[in-house]
Amino acid sequence: MKFRILGDLKVEGAGGPLSLTSHRQRAAVVMLVLAANREVAVERLAQAIWDESPPPTARDQIQICVSMLRKRFGQEGVAASIVTGPVGYALEVDPAEVDLLVFENLVAAARRALDAGQPEQAERDFHAAVGMWPATGNPPGGSQVLDAVAVRMAEQRLTAIEEWAAVRLDVGEPDGLVPVLLDLVALHPLRERLRGLLMRALHRTGRRAEALDTYRAGREVLVDELGIEPGEELRQLQQHIIADEPKPRRPAHHRVRLSASRSGPARDPVTGRPVRLSGEDKALLVLGLLSGALTVAEAARKYHQPEPDIELWQRQFLDGGRAGLADTGPRRDPELSARVAELTTALGEAHIELRTWKRRALTENNPLKVAT
Repeated sequence: MKFRILGDLKVEGAGGPLSLTSHRQRAAVVMLVLAANREVAVERLAQAIWDESPPPTARDQIQICVSMLRKRFGQEGVAASIVTGPVGYALEVDPAEVDLLVFENLVAAARRALDAGQPEQAERDFHAAVGMWPATGNPPGGSQVLDAVAVRMAEQRLTAIEEWAAVRLDVGEPDGLVPVLLDLVALHPLRERLRGLLMRALHRTGRRAEALDTYRAGREVLVDELGIEPGEELRQLQQHIIADEPKPRRPAHHRVRLSASRSGPARDPVTGRPVRLSGEDKALLVLGLLSGALTVAEAARKYHQPEPDIELWQRQFLDGGRAGLADTGPRRDPELSARVAELTTALGEAHIELRTWKRRALTENNPLKVAT
């Protein structure tokens, strides 16, 4: 693949990887790769490079940056081109040459296989998707936009790992899961789904006492850090393990997949009625994401909202209520903007500290806490 963004940014030419040491060039390439074959507005590129304080010459500097990238792509034999559009630029590239797109396609294929009652094929596709991520890497960063990109990509990876582990357990293959899940639970102690999967894997491999110790450790973290008890699913799992019973498997048709279509409002899968969240509900939902209490997929199921909308709200919250998705996508939500503005106004002088907390949540995966 010519464009690698999972874990680190790498652009492969005919003679090997290109050296992209300039923050400006790296930021531009990241944004163009994320929107492969779609136009990215100059204003969005400026946000990614300079945050909220672009210089008066930002447009000219971006034009120079793109010209240099075009020249380097041509000289190094990169199989892609950057084209100029009405409001910005687009990277024209074969989707099979972008690792993020290949990863997303594998995850989508795995979910389709699972919905079709083919768990073995789903496990293979999930495993292939998860295996595309390097063990270590340097995710995009250096601005609020790029930090939000890194958070979204990390969430995609963790969700895929969780889904892969769940399928692997359901098909009766717990071997090899425990070391992976132990490392991830240590890094993300507040993610209840990860902890539940580790408990299941330990129980299935005959380590019942360790599975119960894992629950107790998780409960202590949740109570100490957030002042809450474990969720119902984790508590039920603990009771199954105490009774030495296997956790019941969910049939594939019980999985609720929400459409990402923007053709109409989100609807409750049971009643069919439109589900509309207030600005306050959206802010609370995002806080749940940042604390690790929910994943995007779990929030979509719980609140009956499309995942793209939830990702938009998360990025918008982290950018102080201003940012939306790519300029060709959905715009920012005015109700959430107003709620974030109320929150930051109420905090007064603590607004700067709030932004520091948000950046820490992005870069360190720490829970977002408000001091009292």
